[in-house]
Amino acid sequence: MKKIGVLGTGTMGAGIIQVLAQSGYDVVLRARRESSVEKGIATVSKNLDRLVAKEKMTAAEKEAVMARVQGSTDINIVADADLIIEAATEEMESKKAL
Repeated sequence: MKKIGVLGTGTMGAGIIQVLAQSGYDVVLRARRESSVEKGIATVSKNLDRLVAKEKMTAAEKEAVMARVQGSTDINIVADADLIIEAATEEMESKKAL
């Protein structure tokens, strides 16, 4: 397994994205709004910045992790993922539609 898709970029989604990317997986994330995609990626970056500040990760390691993360509002971004994790909003109709 090399590429993992994550549907949702909230608190849980961003955490999942971070752990997967830190573990060496390519992560593709999908959200309904571009602002959510940007926020999810920014959250991961901010969390990694904290690790760099605490000297638990180097800036180069952070860059390598962030290079493994891509996001889009297009559901097709996860089409070739080996695994897809659903972490979307806790709204049943949205989950069913997804």
